[in-house]
Amino acid sequence: MSFLSSHQKGFTLLETLAVLVILTLVMTLLLEGLSSVYQIRTSLGNNLLSKGPRQLLHQHWLRTIISNMTADSAIGSHKFSGSETRLQGLTLAPLFGKPGVPTPVSLKIKQEKNDACVLFYKEEGQELLQLGKWQQAKCNFSYLNSEGKNSEQQQHFQTTKQYQPKDGMQLPQGVLFTVINERKEPVYTIFSAITGYRENRVFFAEFLK
Repeated sequence: MSFLSSHQKGFTLLETLAVLVILTLVMTLLLEGLSSVYQIRTSLGNNLLSKGPRQLLHQHWLRTIISNMTADSAIGSHKFSGSETRLQGLTLAPLFGKPGVPTPVSLKIKQEKNDACVLFYKEEGQELLQLGKWQQAKCNFSYLNSEGKNSEQQQHFQTTKQYQPKDGMQLPQGVLFTVINERKEPVYTIFSAITGYRENRVFFAEFLK
């Protein structure tokens, strides 16, 4: 009796084959699912490297860097300066450094021989990084200043190609980056309002002088 009972507890050949068939079906479904996931991942990766999203990323970087620029001290060596092809100063949102720490950065426009416009980013202690490139175009920076007040005590705004600090105001109201095509039409513009501390900073060390 004990032999018959122990024999009945085992799997028959038919049951084993049924289990193998089920496992084969499950593995086939899993492999098809993984293949679909891989195809979706590859498609998303290609889309992220496409022109549109890459430009959006560069636009976000540029706005973040500029909008978080902050003033240096009156005797500091990293005061904001801006021209039509270059700006430099301190930002609280560097691409490589620690967020919130004033970091010297510069943005430079280079016009290549084939009429391509290239925008470079340089952070202290880091290698030069290309933020964007536009074919058959010219690029420039311009700066938003406030000049006087009208009768209703509202400010007049104007853009200039060269920023000059005035009345202790080290930073402009904002920065405009423009890409112009061969027909002298703006095809790509990014405006960044500077929301940080714009006046000359005074540090404790300066009171000791």
